[in-house]
Amino acid sequence: MTRTDRAAKVVAAPPSAVYAALVDREALEAWLPPDGMRGCIERWDPRPGGGFRMVLTYPDPTGGPGKTSDATDVVEIRLAELTPGERVVQQAEFESDDPAYAGTMTMVWQLTRTEGGTEVAVAATGVPPGIDQATHEAGIASSLAQLAAYCETADPTGSQAMSDAQNDRPRSQEPTFVLVHGSCSSSFMWAPVQRELALLGRRSYAVDLPGHGFDAQYSPHYQAPQDLEAWAVEPSALAGVTLQDNVDHVVGVVRRLAEHGPVVLVGASLGGLTVTGVANAVPELVDRLVYISAWSCVERPNPVAYMPEPEFADSLLAPLAALNVGDPAALGAGRANYRTADPDLLAAAKAAMMAEGTDAQFMAFLNILQPEESMAVLTSDARAHADTWGTVPRTYIRLTEDRSLPVAMQDRLIAEADALTPDNPYDVHTLARSHVGFLLAPAEPAAILDRLPLPPRVDLRTRRT
Repeated sequence: MTRTDRAAKVVAAPPSAVYAALVDREALEAWLPPDGMRGCIERWDPRPGGGFRMVLTYPDPTGGPGKTSDATDVVEIRLAELTPGERVVQQAEFESDDPAYAGTMTMVWQLTRTEGGTEVAVAATGVPPGIDQATHEAGIASSLAQLAAYCETADPTGSQAMSDAQNDRPRSQEPTFVLVHGSCSSSFMWAPVQRELALLGRRSYAVDLPGHGFDAQYSPHYQAPQDLEAWAVEPSALAGVTLQDNVDHVVGVVRRLAEHGPVVLVGASLGGLTVTGVANAVPELVDRLVYISAWSCVERPNPVAYMPEPEFADSLLAPLAALNVGDPAALGAGRANYRTADPDLLAAAKAAMMAEGTDAQFMAFLNILQPEESMAVLTSDARAHADTWGTVPRTYIRLTEDRSLPVAMQDRLIAEADALTPDNPYDVHTLARSHVGFLLAPAEPAAILDRLPLPPRVDLRTRRT
């Protein structure tokens, strides 16, 4: 007869809150280890097909209860299925020299809304024969009791009168995601992600940096019929805009939003420079930083200084120099003719920015770009400071198909930052997307943002100097 180990418990919290505790690194470390054990997650990739490595430690190794060593169980867990608010399927393999613990154990965590909250039913199949069934079911029950305590403490009222999005955390704990765009872009680029965040019950604020959005400069010479010679010498309104201007603008936004709850500062591409600058300036107002294939400079001062490095060699940006109009040094701004009809240039731009999109999708994106970016921003010293920026928890979302900022360079930026602050490393996530291709699948980055851990909120009056 096929063995199935089972346990179940009703948790006085909504399904969304219980599911969040099943896919949050810090939450799992807090509640998953059975009573009498401690847990530490060493690798973390919370997506379907991803997983994590957990080390469980017995404080008292008397009798050698561990499967990996006398005092430890080490288990590799693959996340086979993640259905938000409903179901998590894990496939676990223990690291052990004992064949009695060999094989893949499947654990299904099923969430069902009940009158009292959420019933969590756990079923384990393929359990290694070295694990006693009664002991295993008692261990699952212990974990479920700790899961209930964790979720019910996070939502002490347990009230079901409000919707899940309202009931998961007190209002004062709801973060606002502040979204910072990249080069030649604006707040408009974030619309797909903001829609997905709204569907998850999340607040967001998309910034227009100085000289962007409705303040962008669109010359009549850029319109059809174009006069590129006249446009090449026309002064740029961005010539006087500095990185400090960008930082000051976003600091002002963050100050206001921080009055309403935690702030998560998110930057894409060149927006990473501004995100870093804000965290250098007011780390006490930022609860987490998120870089989406974005520049986070540590060893070199700015992107221009990194571009000759070998990790940038696979970038496809170089051929796009043919889009340039005018002398950037004289104009104080890079100026690109994104309204070109040259098929070769359009193909090269698509390959660098959004290779997985259709031609129609790429053209739609190209037409929300503005044609200029400040050279002062690109060439400023944008390095992170360990004593300020380095104190803020941070996340990096790698884009493996990025051919503007290649993944090798992304990994170098991550490694440099982790070396700067080894006690506060990046929480790293990975999407198989191009530089702006993540906007075509906005639910993917939104899901990562939705699950980010946030530290306990501190009263702003005690955080300011």
